[in-house]
Amino acid sequence: MKFRECCKLIKKDWDSYKYNHKSTLSIMTNPTFALVFWFRIGSWIYQKKNICVKICSIPIRIIYKTITLLTGIQLPLGTYAGGGIRFHHYSCIVIAASVKIGENCSFHQGVTLGRTFSGKKAGVPTLEDHVVVFAGAKIIGNVHVGSHAVIGANAVVTNDVPDYNVAAGVPAKIISNNSRKCFDKHWSKYFGFIE
Repeated sequence: MKFRECCKLIKKDWDSYKYNHKSTLSIMTNPTFALVFWFRIGSWIYQKKNICVKICSIPIRIIYKTITLLTGIQLPLGTYAGGGIRFHHYSCIVIAASVKIGENCSFHQGVTLGRTFSGKKAGVPTLEDHVVVFAGAKIIGNVHVGSHAVIGANAVVTNDVPDYNVAAGVPAKIISNNSRKCFDKHWSKYFGFIE
């Protein structure tokens, strides 16, 4: 990733937090935005091979590690995450390395995007754009979650979820094929369901 691409991702992240915050100061002091900002910078440096850059990255890695410990959000550097990623009500969010996250995805507290090590579903999840994952949900293994899908609170997803579908329950089942009905006008715009 080039530095210009990194800056574009940070701008998209900023815009996603700007919608629900009244001032620049409230965004800059938001712990989850700080995490996303340092994740972008750390991921850019993570891909560099230059030894001098690696040595200079030590303070950035320390800052990022401190923020991950304070927020309880584990997002490994180098993970593919599209712009506009948001974490709400942080704590106990675990994202496995190699997970692919599309643009404008939202995560609430207690979410796990985890790896399965064997069997038909061995691997990690892939989330398309504008996915909303509510509190306590677990998406485990080589699962594809389509664009504009909603994962309900405490759901355990082990099978694919198509675009615009809502999955809920343990194990998760499709309970609606129209995720737009989950949100009123304000929240539809906030979560990217109105384009």
